[in-house]
Amino acid sequence: MEARLSSKGQVVIPKELRDKLGLSPRNPLKIYEQDGKIIIESIVDAKDEDPWEGMEILDLKGRDGDEIIQEAMGDLVKAVSETDKE
Repeated sequence: MEARLSSKGQVVIPKELRDKLGLSPRNPLKIYEQDGKIIIESIVDAKDEDPWEGMEILDLKGRDGDEIIQEAMGDLVKAVSETDKE
C-alpha cells in the first residue's frame, strides 16, 4: 500500500488498514523514526474506552440495596467459578 504526504504534512491511512486495525477518527497514534523508517503505532488508551461498555443496565426501582448486592455477588461468584474451569 502507498500513501502520499500532503502539503500540510498529513498522511491518510488507507481505509483497508484502518478497518483491519479497528482505527477510528481521533484514535491516538504513536509516531517515531527507527532505522530511517517512520513507524506509526496505535495507542490503546484506557481513558478513551467507554467504562460502561459491556455493562448490564439494572432496573433498581423498588429493589432493596441488600437484594441488589446479593445478586451482584452471586453473579461475581458465578463468573469466577466459570473462569476457574477454563
